[in-house]
Amino acid sequence: MTIITGHERSFWPAIQMLGPSSLDDNSAAANASPNVAAFKGNRSLSGSEKDAQKRLIARDLFKTMATSAVQGGMSKSDQPMFTPALGAHEHTADYDRVIAVMTREQRWRSRMLEVLAPSPNLTIVDLGSGTGSFAILVKDTEPTVRMIAVDPDPAVRAIAEDKAGDRQIEFITAMGNEPIASVLQGTVDAVTCSLVLHQCPMEAKIGILANAYRLLKPGGRLLVSDYGEQRTLLMHLLFKQVREVDGYENTRPNKDGMIPSFMADAGFERVEELKLTQTPTGSISLYSGWKAV
Repeated sequence: MTIITGHERSFWPAIQMLGPSSLDDNSAAANASPNVAAFKGNRSLSGSEKDAQKRLIARDLFKTMATSAVQGGMSKSDQPMFTPALGAHEHTADYDRVIAVMTREQRWRSRMLEVLAPSPNLTIVDLGSGTGSFAILVKDTEPTVRMIAVDPDPAVRAIAEDKAGDRQIEFITAMGNEPIASVLQGTVDAVTCSLVLHQCPMEAKIGILANAYRLLKPGGRLLVSDYGEQRTLLMHLLFKQVREVDGYENTRPNKDGMIPSFMADAGFERVEELKLTQTPTGSISLYSGWKAV
């Protein structure tokens, strides 16, 4: 699995056509990457050498962002950190019905549950839990699990709590990249994240993965079900429906297959794509990564 290739496509559109003229001394890349000077000063690079240099610059910039997120030093952006369900709050009530039909929800959720294989007394955190569908599925499969469902949207939390009934699920209204007061870092057996990262700007994607890593105990596992690389023309065209709703910038890293790279940069080992589900809105991948023992 290639970990580096394509970083430049994921978070800075201008880097797709990176050239000396776009790398002025005050640019983000120039400040973040020691490779910029070499790139600007060498006019004899071949095409493949230029591409390799661009990837190094992009990787340097990504690492700068990731380090800031892990240290809690990322500055707040005016851009919202998440997109509401179906793109707007007025559609929240329709979310479950739309997702069931348009994403073949039963198929990819059952595959995620099969891989998770919850055993008694585990602590599992679902980041971006939405209306609680996966948290409920886990709790019904293994009632002794301590299930913690985290989502920033109070409206979807209300739906989730109503669906959960008397199931003992801990619902928390918070961003997925924020510490959880009731959960100590390094104590969680598994973290799950479903159809979240494609909705988030880059800052939030990095923060969520960093938070997942912090929460997990050594040997813990992260499972991500989300839109990934769209490998066929049909899936590419179908995914445009999602991109129009959730934003072209937010969804570009998913489309370009960058989520495994981001997981690896957050510290996860043995990162791999385990399952692929083709849906009426594009293909959904199941990614797995482990925190080292």
